[in-house]
Amino acid sequence: MSDDIRTELIEMEDLSKKNVELATMAIKDSNLLSKILEGLDDKDFRVRWGSLRVVREIASRKPELLRDHVSKIVGLLKDRNTLIKNHASIVILKLSKIDPKSILEYADEYLKLLDERDAHYRVDAVNFLGNIKNAEANLFEKYKEKLEEMFKKDENPLVVNAIKHVLKSQ
Repeated sequence: MSDDIRTELIEMEDLSKKNVELATMAIKDSNLLSKILEGLDDKDFRVRWGSLRVVREIASRKPELLRDHVSKIVGLLKDRNTLIKNHASIVILKLSKIDPKSILEYADEYLKLLDERDAHYRVDAVNFLGNIKNAEANLFEKYKEKLEEMFKKDENPLVVNAIKHVLKSQ
């Protein structure tokens, strides 16, 4: 990865237009896309975070460019840095909504988030199931009983509301 791209990824402000600009350029330039994807493996969490913000934009605009890299994004769910884990989850949620078939192979891995202590990860996993249930009804059925159990036992109203919405819309 070139130092210029690495520096840009580190210095991006979270709400800056730079991630949108880089995503737009990466969609047109496979070399730049490769460099941004390399950033997902960087030892500096700021580079991984910057790369994920660009990847999030790519997922919104051209998700098919990420199909071969889903396993790497799913792997970031195990990152010890919560910023990285959160952004990886956001990218996976985007992909599940826009291109659910691209993510199905990794659904069971992602759905381990249903057992997370942090409620926002459980909400993400519930929303993921809502996104893919039409594309993969069998997978939804596999987790439906767990959702019903969580609906009765989870004490977080956000989680309960998300489950209620997903179960209601089937």
